[in-house]
Amino acid sequence: MRGDERSSVDEVAVPRGRPVADHRGERTHGGAVVVIRPAAESDLESLHRVDRLVFGRLAYPFFTLRQLIDVHSRHCVVADDGHGLLGYCLGALAIRPKTGWVLGLGVLPQSRGSGYGRDLVNQTVQRIIQDGAREVQLAVDPDNTTAIHLYETLGFRISGFRPHYFGPEADRLIMTTGRARGEAPPGSNRLDSWWA
Repeated sequence: MRGDERSSVDEVAVPRGRPVADHRGERTHGGAVVVIRPAAESDLESLHRVDRLVFGRLAYPFFTLRQLIDVHSRHCVVADDGHGLLGYCLGALAIRPKTGWVLGLGVLPQSRGSGYGRDLVNQTVQRIIQDGAREVQLAVDPDNTTAIHLYETLGFRISGFRPHYFGPEADRLIMTTGRARGEAPPGSNRLDSWWA
C-alpha cells in the first residue's frame, strides 16, 4: 500500500483471501490487505512479469505496457498486497465514438477466485464511465469460459466474433456493456448500475 490516504476512486482496499463485504463496501478478512490502485511507472516491471505469467506468448511487450501507462494511466489499475502485484486491469477510452476498452485483465493463478478480477474490472470501468464512455468493450478468448462468465456477471454481453483478432488461431469474442445496449441496471454488483 502506498500512503494512508484513500479515495473510493483512487484506491480500494480489499482483503487477501476470500473477501467479505462490510458496511462501507470495503472488503475485510483476516489476511493481508490488498489495495486496488492506479498503476504507476514504478509498477511496470512487476506488471510485465504478471502479464507474462498470465498470457505467455500473448503478453504485451514491455514498451507497450509502458505506453499504455503513459497514455491511459487513469484507466489502468493494479491489485497490490504491499509485497507485489497480484493482478491488473488495463483500460483505455477512445474519443470517437466515446467507447471504453478493457484491454487486459490478469490475476496471478494463486490469487484467482478471491474477487480481485471483479474488483479490478469494476475500478477500470468506473473510471472509463466517469470520463464519458457510452459503452465499454473487451475481447476475450472464446475458450476462456471462466473469464466469459465473470464478464457476463458484470453485465457484459457477447456482441460479436472476430476471427484472427490477435493473429492466426487467436480468435476473440467481443463483449460489450453500457448505455448503447439500452438495458436497465439489474443490480449494484454489476457494471450496468454505473450507467444509471
